Amino acid sequence: ITLHLKPADAEHGMHDYASDTVLRGIVKKYSDFVAYPVKLGDETLNSMKAIWDRPKAEVTEQEYNDFYKHIAHDWTDPLRTIPIRMEGTIEAYALLYLPTRAPFDLYSHEMKRGIQLYVKRVFVMDECKELMPPHLRFVKGVVDAHDLSLNVSREILQKDRQIQVIKKQLVKKVMATLEEMKRDKAEDFLSLWTQFGPVLKEGLATYETTD
Repeated sequence: ITLHLKPADAEHGMHDYASDTVLRGIVKKYSDFVAYPVKLGDETLNSMKAIWDRPKAEVTEQEYNDFYKHIAHDWTDPLRTIPIRMEGTIEAYALLYLPTRAPFDLYSHEMKRGIQLYVKRVFVMDECKELMPPHLRFVKGVVDAHDLSLNVSREILQKDRQIQVIKKQLVKKVMATLEEMKRDKAEDFLSLWTQFGPVLKEGLATYETTD
């Protein structure tokens, strides 16, 4: 197989794909967590370590916090870390976070949602709105769905049964975590409510409308 690369054209978004720097960036973004090594010469470029795929007992709180800061671009530690494993008819892994403070654009229609989508550790989408309802838009994290196609599009996601099942499980786990905080860590729940209470109340109107 012979590949012919077009010349780099920054004005039209054409990168120099023969550049080591460009290749490293692509591997880091899309294939950092795949289970096999991606090499450039003799150097392995990807970490091959998906934190969400490791048993909770093997991950330190600092590792969870560092990963949150990496994906959320937040300098504060999260209020809660929520590892999730779904096994059975649908296999998926998720690592969700409840932030400590609200982002400045929480009430903006242009707010960037915080759930990244992977398929078998391969990065697919940075902002998957189909995985979390609007009133939980402040939740950050990653979802790795093992049974989806790598060619999945937003149109497919909106109708995909697996995505709907995963979403239901994610919401159930987040709400259970909030209930647990309210019962056992009242000060943490109060802190979260101060930051996100009005957003959570949006869910009441949504459920009333659907009912």
